[in-house]
Amino acid sequence: MEKFLSPGNRLGRLPLGAALLLSVILSACASNQGTGGVGQPITAGDYVLTVTAMDNPAQSPDRFTNPKTGNRFVKFDFTMSNRGNLVLPVWASYFTLRSSGGSDNRVRTDVSGEQYLKQRVVQPGGSTQATIYFEMAANERPERLIFAPAIAGWRTEIAVNLS
Repeated sequence: MEKFLSPGNRLGRLPLGAALLLSVILSACASNQGTGGVGQPITAGDYVLTVTAMDNPAQSPDRFTNPKTGNRFVKFDFTMSNRGNLVLPVWASYFTLRSSGGSDNRVRTDVSGEQYLKQRVVQPGGSTQATIYFEMAANERPERLIFAPAIAGWRTEIAVNLS
């Protein structure tokens, strides 16, 4: 006969083996979330993100790239390190800038130059440095920079508090 957890347990009435496996999975997911501030290394999974600088408002990256009327640029310089043993993707589409108005702003990928992030990978034990630009409403303020890789089965998320 299989042993079950007590009904009062938050995992409910699961077979003991399934409950143990579920608790291991849930604890692994919890370590895939990280929060911190600018200048702090923030770890989630094998990713370590350090936002080294934030310019708000930022100057245009070049003479051809300008924000729409009523908007402004916000620029971030960062380092992403890999503390694991798998090659990790770091793509511009994994970043979102949440504003005080509740808007989620995407990285401007039309900026040209080697320092600007589009798509990269970070080798095990390695790191990469890059710059990203966001365009947001001028009457709002940036509140959180969120890095969340869109990889099937991963729940990795790093949030950088900006206020």
